[in-house]
Amino acid sequence: MMCSSSYLVILMLLCSVSNMYANGCYKSIISFGDSLADTGNLKQLAKFSNRVISFVLPPYGESLPDQSPGRCSNGRLIIDFLAESLGLPLVPPYVHVHEKETDNAVVFRQGVNYAVAGATALNSQILEARGLVNPMTNASLEVQLEWFKRSLPSICGNASDCRNFIGHSLILMGEIGGNDFNFPMLEGKPIDELKSLVPFVINAIISAINELIEMGAQTLVVPGNFPVGCLSTYLTVYASEVEEYDPTTGCLIRLNEFAEYQNELLKTKLNRIREFHPDVNVIYADYYNAAMKIYQSPDKFGFTNGALKACCGGGGPYNYNLSAECGLASTTVCDQPDTLYANGCYTSIISFGDSLADTGNLKQLAKFSNQVISFLMPPYGESLPDKSTGRCSNGRLVIDFLAESLGLPLIPPYVNDKGSKNAVAYKQGVNYAVAGATALNSSVLEARGIVNPLTNASLGVQLEWFKQSLPSICGNIADCRNLIGRSLILVGEIGGNDYNFPILAGKLIDEFKSLVPLVVDSIISAVNGLVEMGARTIVVPGNLPIGCSAAYLTVCGSETEEYDPRTGCLVRLNKFAEYHNELLQTKLNRIRELHANVNIIYADYYNAAMQIYRAPVKFGFTSGALKACCGGHRSFNFDSSEACGSASAPVCDQPDTYGLVEMGARTLVVPGNLPIGCSAAYLTVCGSETEEYDPRTGCLVHLNKFAEYHNELLQTKLNQIRELHANVNIIYADYYNAAMQIYRAPVKFGFTNGALKACCGGHRSFNFDSSEACGSASAPCRIDAGAKLGFERFSIGVKAEVRVKAVHLQQLRRGIGVLIYGL
Repeated sequence: MMCSSSYLVILMLLCSVSNMYANGCYKSIISFGDSLADTGNLKQLAKFSNRVISFVLPPYGESLPDQSPGRCSNGRLIIDFLAESLGLPLVPPYVHVHEKETDNAVVFRQGVNYAVAGATALNSQILEARGLVNPMTNASLEVQLEWFKRSLPSICGNASDCRNFIGHSLILMGEIGGNDFNFPMLEGKPIDELKSLVPFVINAIISAINELIEMGAQTLVVPGNFPVGCLSTYLTVYASEVEEYDPTTGCLIRLNEFAEYQNELLKTKLNRIREFHPDVNVIYADYYNAAMKIYQSPDKFGFTNGALKACCGGGGPYNYNLSAECGLASTTVCDQPDTLYANGCYTSIISFGDSLADTGNLKQLAKFSNQVISFLMPPYGESLPDKSTGRCSNGRLVIDFLAESLGLPLIPPYVNDKGSKNAVAYKQGVNYAVAGATALNSSVLEARGIVNPLTNASLGVQLEWFKQSLPSICGNIADCRNLIGRSLILVGEIGGNDYNFPILAGKLIDEFKSLVPLVVDSIISAVNGLVEMGARTIVVPGNLPIGCSAAYLTVCGSETEEYDPRTGCLVRLNKFAEYHNELLQTKLNRIRELHANVNIIYADYYNAAMQIYRAPVKFGFTSGALKACCGGHRSFNFDSSEACGSASAPVCDQPDTYGLVEMGARTLVVPGNLPIGCSAAYLTVCGSETEEYDPRTGCLVHLNKFAEYHNELLQTKLNQIRELHANVNIIYADYYNAAMQIYRAPVKFGFTNGALKACCGGHRSFNFDSSEACGSASAPCRIDAGAKLGFERFSIGVKAEVRVKAVHLQQLRRGIGVLIYGL
């Protein structure tokens, strides 16, 4: 099994956006879907019904340690690799464990898999009404969701604990929906007949997602459909004229266009969910384009005979025959590949770069030269188990997480004082990156008046170290070429410091913009050199959005500078970084053209970081992402004379969850007022023909404006607290706008009879009467609870008569000011 670039990127994204779930990205995985995720459910269901299913026979499962069948693969599935990368056990199938009557809380506490091979998004009745039959299972997405709901009490107990369990889980929604089209396609039905089914399939997926969000889901991965026109199955069933095939891949164009149509509609619907739930992380997993990379360049990914022909099947041009399914005695199986990335994606990691990757080289070089470097002092390294310094972080770096995800040990620095530069120490990786390193060597920079005060270990120097160390690591040329070919090679991030030093020295961008082509060419030269040495997979990161860096915001910021209104970042510096990245990508594309069998991955650090700067709260940065945690005392907590690690540089506190600020609180959530003009109580007491109602919601405008006034003043005062207590995390919970989403679109949230009328109350227009309080015998629930209308809730605990009309709003305004001031 090989590791695609999409897998590496998705893994880093999942971990980066989930810093609130420390000690592992997520506590569990909850999976729904079909054969791409099923780890044994259909196998068990088939056993109950005495059915014979081909994929429970060899070669299915033969590459697993226990050779157990049940997965639609000879080995592991994406969900298995994902679980391993997140430090979780393989996710057990629900049906198999459930039938054993074991303690679900124990077995499922770190994950449960409801996916069933052959499952559809639509339930069987809907499909059968259209003349479509699922011969495999009736365990549709709806059924799987019901299994999930039924199993929750035995897994997590009460509603609160279950909501917490779901919120801390990574939820995989498929892939699901492919089989809704697969079964009719295998019967030869025209695509045009099936196209009308797509919106129904997408709506079924979206409905399940919305339901999971209501149950507390915080992170959901929703895969799209594959390029079905490249599958051996459909290439056999839909054999066509030559012009109907994509000349670059051999895939059927119209089937791939059908899959693209489905994916576009799915992405549109997911964007709407993101708009309604900005606090929920909905990730679209682009299976289509990830797979297309393989079909477009099969040799690059190890498919030396192309990627269209099935390994196991019944003969024919694509080795597929519906009457000779893989697993049956009549099928043939291709030989196992034993020369490409066996037992893991890569056998080692070789790293070059600067402080974003250095795991200890500059620390050792500084020791040799008696340099004093601030990042050798706490708080650097304080979150590592041994609290060792040497990384430009309080904990691990991207390279550490990447090594862990690939099942490799942390990568040791090349420069050390143990004299262990040999095959034993470096057999699974070696790191040549040095903090402060540049892409250009020091002589080129010095000729332009640019001085590197930290190190002369440029990218060229690091590459020379690598070449010098190879004989002691791998011996002869052939073995070294094999080592390099089976390694994941990281070239960077590098090049940022070529600009950092002149920027921090106060030089203007126009002065060193001409440096960019030289920097990029230096990186490209290193990449080409590694390719010539046998490299097969090289990750080349781009530059970060330096206009968002606390250092540059301090040094380069001024009243005349243009700031991005969405982020607060310096526009011209970010444009400079974009220029570097565009030129780098152009040059990398040329390498790809010359070396089609080499996998060159551009790691888009820029846009990954921009997601955080655009929505810091979503990623756990509740006080914004521009201010440094450790540094000086200036606006962005950066001062070059008070480097982090020095005695004079303050460090932000670790967030805890205690009481009030004066008692040591570090995290407080302060909710705003609800839109009281939408309350059944106030609509009853304050409503009249002369009142102004919002035509979109039916709410009382003047009361909602009053609530908005309260909330604005509250937020202003909270900002004052933030200024006084920069180390405290003050979170304003916007109850007003959250509730307004419901009042503006009640049906969308399950309020089929509107959201203004109370479920439990009196007999008046909005089912509210202060003389018939909810809970009294005379106040029945007048509306069917199945309509999902909640009980009327009062933020101020109203139980007696509400007499809002008797109180002047101006008096209330003054009272609010006093209340908030005394917070």
